[in-house]
Amino acid sequence: AEYLAAWPITGLLIARKGAILYEGYGMGRDAEMTLTSMSMAKSVTSLLVGLCIDQGKIVSIEDVAEKYVPALKDSLHGQTTLRNLMNMSSGAAIEHARDNNYIYPSGLRNANSSVLQTVQQWNARNDLQGTAFNYNELCALTMGLVIRAVTGTSLSEFAEKYLWTPLGAEGEATWLLDSQGVEFNCIGLGARLRDWAKLGQLVAQQGRWKAQQVISRDWMEGYSKWTKADGQVRPGVLKGKGANQGYKFFIWHDRS
Repeated sequence: AEYLAAWPITGLLIARKGAILYEGYGMGRDAEMTLTSMSMAKSVTSLLVGLCIDQGKIVSIEDVAEKYVPALKDSLHGQTTLRNLMNMSSGAAIEHARDNNYIYPSGLRNANSSVLQTVQQWNARNDLQGTAFNYNELCALTMGLVIRAVTGTSLSEFAEKYLWTPLGAEGEATWLLDSQGVEFNCIGLGARLRDWAKLGQLVAQQGRWKAQQVISRDWMEGYSKWTKADGQVRPGVLKGKGANQGYKFFIWHDRS
C-alpha cells in the first residue's frame, strides 16, 4: 500500500497460484475500470499467434508475412518471416524513439490512419532480416494483420472467443483501432486489472487454465527455447541490455 501511494500507479495486483495476495488502485481508478496497456499488447498478440498455430491457421513461423497478407507483397515487412517479425529482427531502418513520431499518427491517431498503409510504406533497411534485434512497432502491427487474415475476423473477436471466454474474464476488453477499424496491436489493449492477472497466470501455467489447455504447451515452452534462428535475441547478446536479458516472440526474458 505504501508503494502504491508513493508512485503514480493506476493499479497494483499481486497474485500467486490463482490467489490474489494484494489488490489496490490509485489515480482515481477502481476494479471495474479498464486499464489500457502499452507493449503488453504485443505479448497478447503473441498468444494469439500461438492459437493460430495450434489451430493450423498459420502453417509455419518460417513463412513470410506476405504469404498470408497479399497486400504486403514486396514490402519489407511482408517479406520478413513471422519468426523474425516476432523477434524484432526485420532489419528495418527504424529508430524506436524517433520514428514512433511517424508510426503512431499514421497508424492510429490521424483521421485517415491505417495500420496496413503504415506497414506497407516503410521499406528502408539497415540489416538483413534475422541478423539484428531492433525494437520496432511495425513488426507487431504486421503480425496483427497476419492474424486478421488467417482468422477472417478481428483480433478482438478472436481473443474474445479463444482467450477471454476460456479465462472467464470479469469484464469486457477494448483495443485501440485505426480509422479502418484495424487494431493498433503494438499497444492499446485495455482490460480490468484482474483480467490482466489472469493472462499472467495463464502464461505462468504454460497455457493451461483450470482443466483446459487453452494454448498448447509446445507453443508456451517455445518462448524460452532459443534455436540457432533466434541467435540474435538470446540472453546476453541484445545491444544495450544486460547479460541476462533476452527477447523472443514479443516477450522479454530476464534470467537474473
